[in-house]
Amino acid sequence: MKKNIFLIAALSCLSLVLTGSASRYALLIGSNYGGGDVEQLQWAEADAGRFALLLTTLGGFDSSATVTLFHPDSAALDKELFRSAVQLRRSKTPENDLFLLYYSGHADGLDMLLGATKYPLKKVQRYLDSLPAAIRIGIFDACQSGAVTAYKGGKRAEPFYLTTPQKIKGQVIIASAAANERAQESESLKGSIFSFFWLSGLRGSADASGDRRVTLNEAYNYAYRKTVETSTITGGEAQHPMYRFNIRGEGDIMLTDLAASRGGIRFDKSCEGKFLVLSDSYTDIFADFFKKKNTEAFVSLDPGSYTVINADNGEVGLWSFSVGEADGQGDSRIAPTIQISQSMLVPNPLTESRIKGANALAQAKMSEPAVSPLSTYSWGFGAGAHATLATDGSDAAKSLSACFANLVYVKEHADLFFNVYYLTGGLNFGTDIGFNYVLRSAASSGFSAGGGAGLYYFQKNGATFDERLTPALTAHLGYSLVAGKRTQFLVQVPYTMEFGPVTTHRIGLELRLLFSGLYRDIKVLKY
Repeated sequence: MKKNIFLIAALSCLSLVLTGSASRYALLIGSNYGGGDVEQLQWAEADAGRFALLLTTLGGFDSSATVTLFHPDSAALDKELFRSAVQLRRSKTPENDLFLLYYSGHADGLDMLLGATKYPLKKVQRYLDSLPAAIRIGIFDACQSGAVTAYKGGKRAEPFYLTTPQKIKGQVIIASAAANERAQESESLKGSIFSFFWLSGLRGSADASGDRRVTLNEAYNYAYRKTVETSTITGGEAQHPMYRFNIRGEGDIMLTDLAASRGGIRFDKSCEGKFLVLSDSYTDIFADFFKKKNTEAFVSLDPGSYTVINADNGEVGLWSFSVGEADGQGDSRIAPTIQISQSMLVPNPLTESRIKGANALAQAKMSEPAVSPLSTYSWGFGAGAHATLATDGSDAAKSLSACFANLVYVKEHADLFFNVYYLTGGLNFGTDIGFNYVLRSAASSGFSAGGGAGLYYFQKNGATFDERLTPALTAHLGYSLVAGKRTQFLVQVPYTMEFGPVTTHRIGLELRLLFSGLYRDIKVLKY
């Protein structure tokens, strides 16, 4: 029963253009533990914390009016809801106030599951109805959280549009999944699928107009489309965010004001195509959007090191950069806002060739720049069976092996290998290192042949005690088969010559399972 640590929380980032002074209050609840035998979540509490930070940096919420509760029980939640209601009723401008309630955790369609206790969703709905604030926003990131919207005519949502400006008055309820759906967490995104894309959109990915203001329409259309698409592809089960939107009046809804950002990256009008903004290790994604030429885009980023990947018309480009501190602290040579143009991205033509004729193909190969995957390291485990023959004519010995295997991409047709072996028949260990020549297909499957040198330690061999350290030469033939974006199977026939008191020859058959880093299927120029 996985929840999507709903990012719609991003909605709290809501900045309303209202006349007069306006106060914004937020209560954010994160609970990984749903009690009983319900599977514990990984990211609910972390997402609540990330959302709170976003509200106070880009959403115009004061930190003193933004309360975060982690793993509360029903009594603790009741107490905080009461405190918030009292605070709101003391306001002198309720017609301009905004209150946002965000919950990330488990739900069963009727209740929020708070550890060993439950809190009825209908009670939460009545609470929001009772508040004097002009705008009440409820955001629920949990399995079957769509039941909240169903109490008053909620429906499975398609992207929606506000056609006329209004002064906002009323209530917005957003849920990360329909009443009969499971919200999905993502290990690679380190959060829920929906909340990731909502927060990414609020940082700038959803700013289709390029005016540095992310509106409710822009954020919802972006997050809805990406959530349905990603949940279907990665989880095999579509997840449909839902909403109930009931407002009236005159005005505009702005979720985030990117002009308030402390820093980030600006994409000028020359940039076009699909863009990803990643951490310098490629393990965290901060933006994911498509940009047309002659428009501008901005992504809000904290100080740190990042990498931009651009895919456009069959080419992939890469550029690394750093964002500095806006207040002048740290390295003063690093600007808080970085600007990038298309010319700064070194293009990498994809290798799918439509050239016909041997001469044309040879010419294209000669002009092709060297490329490498973003992730160059693979590791895994293997097992095999071996037969050993000695040059002194003694009987052949049979053994089994287990190994820890490592591969490092060097260039298109070369890998560096490093293996650590255990051989049965005693306390026998070995290691070897060398190079493979690889013929890769477009999918990275292919044949390989390699050779290298090794060192083996034998403490016991057969019926005789034989402790020795033996140098060796090794060679092998193999075939790799890609099983997924990050996994591949490798079938290998190894041959090893050991130079001990008696030279021995060992040949075998091995099967290995190797794991690659993120984005191994993305190739970029080496420069």
